[in-house]
Amino acid sequence: MITIKLGSKHILFSIDETTLISRRLEGDFLNYKNSLPQQAKYKLKIEKDEFIAAVKRVSIIISDKLKSPVRCVFGDNVVKLHSVSALGKASDECVTSGDGENMEIGFNDKYLLEALKAAPADDIILELNSGVTPCIISPADDSNNFLYMILPVRLKAYEG
Repeated sequence: MITIKLGSKHILFSIDETTLISRRLEGDFLNYKNSLPQQAKYKLKIEKDEFIAAVKRVSIIISDKLKSPVRCVFGDNVVKLHSVSALGKASDECVTSGDGENMEIGFNDKYLLEALKAAPADDIILELNSGVTPCIISPADDSNNFLYMILPVRLKAYEG
């Protein structure tokens, strides 16, 4: 038996001897569509599982304490991934379709991996404008069944 009580600002759930009280959301939600870039300077097609594997390989030296970003350089039909931490340096690359004109952008590895793993497509499109604007991830087959936005991490000078 589950008991649910709804108040003006809270909701209560009771199951046996366990009670959970949560605050209800108030106010207007962010209109996320206004945060999405309307056009993309670069659109790169990439095989999702190959990209996930490359991100995982360069993330292996990233510690939760230091929060080093995965540095991505999108070139002509390739994305080069780098990470640097107290444990060392890691590099990998992944084939893409398209040219990012060597645009560099940094991502939190965990956020990037979460979005990539959740994407229900084998091939994805990465839409990019600059190293400080959001990256949009969408299906390559134009099905429009998902759209993810990943915010970049500001990068320090590269110590490659």
